Amino acid sequence: MRDLSLTFAEAKDLCANYQHLVGHTLTTEPTDFSIIECVTIAPGDDVNKWMIAHDYMERGLTPECAERGPYPYYDVILLARYKSDNSVLYTDLRSYLQQKSNLDMTLEA
Repeated sequence: MRDLSLTFAEAKDLCANYQHLVGHTLTTEPTDFSIIECVTIAPGDDVNKWMIAHDYMERGLTPECAERGPYPYYDVILLARYKSDNSVLYTDLRSYLQQKSNLDMTLEA
């Protein structure tokens, strides 16, 4: 199985390359989710990803990972809000791209 973790430099490059996703919808299903508001770097573990999303919901800002301390691996996450209550939903870039890829294959079939 391939190691899916990213170094900080790799995550920073990916994050910069995918800023164009801001403004796109997060999911393909009809939901209460709004558009992607932020593409940012997060530590690779789920707890710290949740903390980044929670900070974004509370303050509207994404703290730099470097300010939180060095981590062994990183990821790129997408942040969007629920329209009804302003809470934040997040997903990692890899999952988002896989979902879009599966949709594209379905449309072509």
